[in-house]
Amino acid sequence: MDSIGLLEKLLAVLHCMISASSQASINHRYVVYSKRKHHNLIQINSFMKKVLNFYILYRLPIIAALIILGVLSHLYFDVITAWLLYITAAISLALYFMMGPMRLVQEAVEKGDVEKAQQYMNMVKFPKLLIKPIRAGYYMLQSNL
Repeated sequence: MDSIGLLEKLLAVLHCMISASSQASINHRYVVYSKRKHHNLIQINSFMKKVLNFYILYRLPIIAALIILGVLSHLYFDVITAWLLYITAAISLALYFMMGPMRLVQEAVEKGDVEKAQQYMNMVKFPKLLIKPIRAGYYMLQSNL
C-alpha cells in the first residue's frame, strides 16, 4: 500500500472522528475509496497488458526502430542517448530469443483460443534458444496442441 493512500485513509478517519460521525460513516468512506482505487488499478493493469502484448508482438520492428534512432542520435545528437537506445535494443533482442511470445501463448491457452496459441507458437523460430523453463513449456504445449 502506498503512503499517500494510507495518509488519505488516515485523514478520512480523523475527519470523521473530529466531526463526531458514526463508525458506519468511516467504514462507508473507506469502502467507497477502496472500490475507486481498485477500479483505477484494473484500468492501469489492462492498459499495461495491452502495451506489453503490443511490445511482444512487434518486438523486432521496435528493435530496428531503436537501432535506427540510436544511429541518428549518435550522428546528430548525444552519444549517451544513442548508447541507451543501443542497450535497450540489445536487451530487447536478448528477450526476443530467450522468452519469445510464450506469454501470449499462455494467455491464449488460458482463454481457450487454440488457433491463436498455435499462431503464436509458430512465431518461435529458434526454440533451442529459449531459456529452460520456457523451452519446457514450449515443448509441452507443442505436444498438446
